[in-house]
Amino acid sequence: MAAILCRDPLFHKFLIEKGQTFDESEEEATEWLRTELGISSRSELKENRDALRYFTTIQQEFLAWKQSV
Repeated sequence: MAAILCRDPLFHKFLIEKGQTFDESEEEATEWLRTELGISSRSELKENRDALRYFTTIQQEFLAWKQSV
């Protein structure tokens, strides 16, 4: 799910609107997500429950934002 989210152009817009990134790109979104979650690879979400919980929160915030656009 993290890879799909990072490819989503609307997620890029969400990050820019929230002041988290300055570029609408998958690379920027991926880097931001890894840094924000404190992981070096999105695959770590399979094992890191804290990062997964935080990812779920980010995903829910994005979905709420997406519905309001």
